[in-house]
Amino acid sequence: MTVKVIEDVSSEPVSLAEVKKYMEVDFDDWDDVLNGLIKTMRSVAEKYCNLSLKPKKLSVSWKSIGDQPELPYGPVDEDSVTPTGTITANTEYTYDTGYELEEVPEEAKTAIKEMVHQAFDNRGDKTYDPNDIPPVAKMYLDRISRNLWL
Repeated sequence: MTVKVIEDVSSEPVSLAEVKKYMEVDFDDWDDVLNGLIKTMRSVAEKYCNLSLKPKKLSVSWKSIGDQPELPYGPVDEDSVTPTGTITANTEYTYDTGYELEEVPEEAKTAIKEMVHQAFDNRGDKTYDPNDIPPVAKMYLDRISRNLWL
């Protein structure tokens, strides 16, 4: 399966001000680093939960046989789903997905803030893996994940 982002809003579900308040940071020296971490950790959370935490238009393609499979990165706007191809050939679906920024679950916001905090605290540590989600963040993300088998 191949997933491509066609359109993406620039705003993040968690603001720099929210992260700084969560981390008790009151200076601006690291704002660029924190903004980058917000984007990265939101992406990690989306992959972990199989959710889109901000509005996007996606294109997903795979070899499909049979009925339309469940589209990744919900919530999916069912009215926007446009399939191309045939049932036995490569099939591509283009669709709108994601929460509106004001509707993002608080669990996701708290998890992202915790993930940013952990990544910031561990910057420079060559053994730190940003894809290794901190347990407290994982607890929040598990509450909203579409991956029910985890």
